Amino acid sequence: MKRMVLWAAVMLAQTTAYAADDETLLGEWRDWSAMRYVEAEKPVCVMWTSPSKASDVARDADPHAFVSHRSKAQIFHEVSIKVGVPLKVGSVLTARVGDQRFTLYSDGASAWNNALKEDLRMIRAMRAGRDLKVSATTAEGQKIKDTYSLFGFTDAHKRINKECGAKYR
Repeated sequence: MKRMVLWAAVMLAQTTAYAADDETLLGEWRDWSAMRYVEAEKPVCVMWTSPSKASDVARDADPHAFVSHRSKAQIFHEVSIKVGVPLKVGSVLTARVGDQRFTLYSDGASAWNNALKEDLRMIRAMRAGRDLKVSATTAEGQKIKDTYSLFGFTDAHKRINKECGAKYR
């Protein structure tokens, strides 16, 4: 738990210069955790998990899967995967939940969907699925294959939706 809170604080410091000191850990639901903080007087909610099975390539790079709501920017249900090591330029990260496949576009050591529609499709699959499997290629050509448990995903997602006023369809 302490490691998770410390990690969340470090991630927040890296992702925004506007984060206030009022970060609140909302809770832990099985394998997922969530927090809320304020940026430009608007709430930001983030939920995350670490891999249940991580590739040797990125294990020490602290990989995570996230879903974020950033009220000020009007960005909700944003799915991202941080593999923690630079990905091959122009490459994609492939994610699978059950028989559904998703293509996330890389930028540095992280990857995102290219549209809210894809984020919502992925979240629907994650709420119904057991695990999220991701694969990518590092800048050095090494293969990454990580697996994330989805136990607790739905409850964590419901909580960040409530905290940040995000509607889920």
